[in-house]
Parts: sequence; C-alpha cells; structure tokens
Amino acid sequence: VAIAGNDTSVCMGNSLNLVGTSQGGVVSVQWLELPSMNVISNTNNVTVNSASSGTVCYVFAAYGVCNDFDTICVTYNPQPIANAGIDVTIVEGNSTQLNATGGGTYVWTPSTGLSDTTISNPIANPMVTTTYTVTVTSPDGCTSQDSVKVTVIPTIRFPDGITPNGDGKNDTWVIDYIDQYPDAIVQIYNRWGEMLF
Repeated sequence: VAIAGNDTSVCMGNSLNLVGTSQGGVVSVQWLELPSMNVISNTNNVTVNSASSGTVCYVFAAYGVCNDFDTICVTYNPQPIANAGIDVTIVEGNSTQLNATGGGTYVWTPSTGLSDTTISNPIANPMVTTTYTVTVTSPDGCTSQDSVKVTVIPTIRFPDGITPNGDGKNDTWVIDYIDQYPDAIVQIYNRWGEMLF
C-alpha cells in the first residue's frame, strides 16, 4: 500500500517536504511528477517547490510483488507583491499618509508615530527619521514585505536680529539646521522692511 498524504497548499517559491509511507512487502519506492511521470526521488521523502502558481500533482509509488500508487496535489499560491510607496520627507511636527498596496491585510512596524498599524494607509507622524516596514498578507496566507523611509527634517531656528558691533551680543547670525535645506534662499531685511542682502 502506498500513501502519499493529503492534498495541500504552499506559497509559491517556498519548499514543501512530501513524506510517503508504505505498507506490506515493499521492495522500493519512488516519487514521480505528473503529468510527465519523471522520477524526482527514490526515497520516502522529497522536497518540492515551484516558481509559478497553480496546482502540481505528485505520485508516490510502492513496488513489490504487486505495485501501488497514490497521488497528492500541491497548490502553489501566488505571493503578494508588497509596495509600501515612495520615500517621503516631512518637517518635524508634520505628518504624511503612507499608502501600501498588494494584499488583503497589512501590518506596519514599528508602530511609533503611526495612527493605525493594521490598515494600508495610516498617518505617519514620527519625531525622528523612521523606516516603516509593511507586511502584506494575501487571502491564501502568503506574505511579502516592503519598506518606506520617512525622513524628518528639523524646523529652521534662527534669531530675528543681529547687531554686528563687536560687543559680543548678537554679533553673528547662525541659522540652525540650514544645512537640511540645500535649496534655501536667505534674505536679510532691516527693521523697515528693506532688503539689505
């Protein structure tokens, strides 16, 4: 008697170990793939996988004075294609909406700064630059991951006046975090609104 086991499913690209059992006066066993009937193993165990989705059937054969065959069909479910969206830059204190696609359910990590970790489009309001990873799960239980980076740049801080008279008070004017804004234009006005520089 040849026993191949029950039909099953696996996510495409993952390996599955088939274990055949046999009873009676068994001399040898084989695993064969349908429809070609190519021999893929001469032992009770065989590891199978597929690079494409669909159903593939395998035959477990037990040979003795008499022969017996049993078939198991494996459904290879397609993997979802997770897309977390494009990287984004925000000013500290602001927020952005993330937009993931590709699955039936979504789980975001880390949860810091997110309005909801279980929807495709949460609002992200991180205090520091954070890379969020979304795990997308298909209705068949297959998963895929993708990441999006939310870069947080600080708000520009600068004094609103300068008195370069050498008295050691407000002699220099330093704009904190200006290096985070490479396309910034700085204009200096006097107290009457006239642009000086």
